[in-house]
Amino acid sequence: MANEELEVKEGVVSDATGDLDAVKDEKKSRRLKLFWPRIITLVLAVIIWVFVMEINPPDAYKTYEDVPIKIMNFADAVVTPAEGSELTVDVTVIAKKNRINALESQQITLVIDTFGIEESGTYQLEILYVLPSGYRVHSLSQETITVNVELPSEDQ
Repeated sequence: MANEELEVKEGVVSDATGDLDAVKDEKKSRRLKLFWPRIITLVLAVIIWVFVMEINPPDAYKTYEDVPIKIMNFADAVVTPAEGSELTVDVTVIAKKNRINALESQQITLVIDTFGIEESGTYQLEILYVLPSGYRVHSLSQETITVNVELPSEDQ
């Protein structure tokens, strides 16, 4: 009787091990079935992301330091920066990420316009800017600049 019980118990253990192996094989088979769809989904996601980034890349910012300011319409006047001012400013530009590094500081035109100034003195003038297409000014380190204007005397 003891031997029969032992054989039965061994059979149960053997059956349980067989069931466990079957479950493991089923899980492994299910993982393999899901492996390629997951890989294909990942590859498609990367392709879509690259495509979207090429069509509409995000904006990026870049700061150009000490960009010179040109003076317009000064004829015979002598225009100098007032004490504490310089004829340069820092410019922060916005553009698409794939284009931002193509812009060089020489392509940024900053000007002050002295048109309409009829007498010598100190003036605070707005800084105007021109950029190539596809670029926008985000900020200037200063929006205006203080200059001294000396017009030639009428006696000369």
